[in-house]
Amino acid sequence: MSGNYLWASEVTLSTTQIKAGTGSSEDPGPCKATDNKGNVWNAYAMKGTIKNSSYPDYESFIIDKSSKGVFYYIQLPVLGNKINKITLTVSDVSKPRTGGDNIITVYFSNSKSTAADGEGVVSGKSGKSITLNVSSLDLNTGYITASGRIRIWDISVTYDVPTVVPVTVSHYEWATFVYNEPLDFSGSGVNAYVVNGHEGNALTKEQVTQVAPNTPLLLSAASGNYNITVAKSGTSYAESNKLVAGEGEAISAEAGKTKYVLSVADSKAVFKRIGSTSATVGTNKAYLQFDEEVSAPVFGFEEWAETTGLESVISDHCPETTARGYYNLAGQRVAQPVRGLYIVDGRKIVIP
Repeated sequence: MSGNYLWASEVTLSTTQIKAGTGSSEDPGPCKATDNKGNVWNAYAMKGTIKNSSYPDYESFIIDKSSKGVFYYIQLPVLGNKINKITLTVSDVSKPRTGGDNIITVYFSNSKSTAADGEGVVSGKSGKSITLNVSSLDLNTGYITASGRIRIWDISVTYDVPTVVPVTVSHYEWATFVYNEPLDFSGSGVNAYVVNGHEGNALTKEQVTQVAPNTPLLLSAASGNYNITVAKSGTSYAESNKLVAGEGEAISAEAGKTKYVLSVADSKAVFKRIGSTSATVGTNKAYLQFDEEVSAPVFGFEEWAETTGLESVISDHCPETTARGYYNLAGQRVAQPVRGLYIVDGRKIVIP
């Protein structure tokens, strides 16, 4: 990886934020945790709690190398341009974070396998904090694994932050974007928005300039590639923003909520409601979610906002197959239009 770096940043993961895996003790299934900057960490590990009269309740990742061929790991999110150092606390599986006498080996690599000897491998005494200095590996994500059956507690990672982050806006002139550092859109040529709600068929957007890490954004610009400045701080819009960061997984319809993904209809960008078919939203992309039932099948932008419910709206993950025709102002396709006002190709027309 190459580029100019602004400073060394740090992220911390408190393992009290772990969401338990969905499987059994022998095969726990995936579990997740969220760090102090809002990055989602994926893991294949057990969520373990120590209860002892001498210690408060602790939660930890349990890594079990010997568990019937099941491979356990903790996956770091993508961080900046290069990870320099990983510090964590390890302990025997039967001990809290301050206990144990065994020597434990921890590995960090770019694959779900034990790293080779050298940088990315460190041994330390159970119950102690240990550090992996991994700058020469030139990785911005990777996997933590370990020897034996152990607990891994709070993790901190230092990494290089670039001066700018590249953003591409397609020829539809709208995009979604999420980045795990603060951003400053001043002078970039890109307009950034959060979505606060909707009024009728139109979204209510708020233009923003400096945003906090992991703020899901709606971007508008002429088609092209842009460089956005990485800032040292930004404003959080978490309480009002209806955009949600993608996690690289499929999202589906959910009772009591209405979700929309950025799509294309009649060669224009729209947000299409998720129905019976799920859609995958990437980790640096976002989708729209209202914590209520919303009837509008489509939300458009600017003058396009009055066109709702268009059929064959396409996800930008799929080949384009545009549907054209006459639509009434409720967004319903009309097979045999008579006198009245209709939407055709995103424009109002009147049949006299």
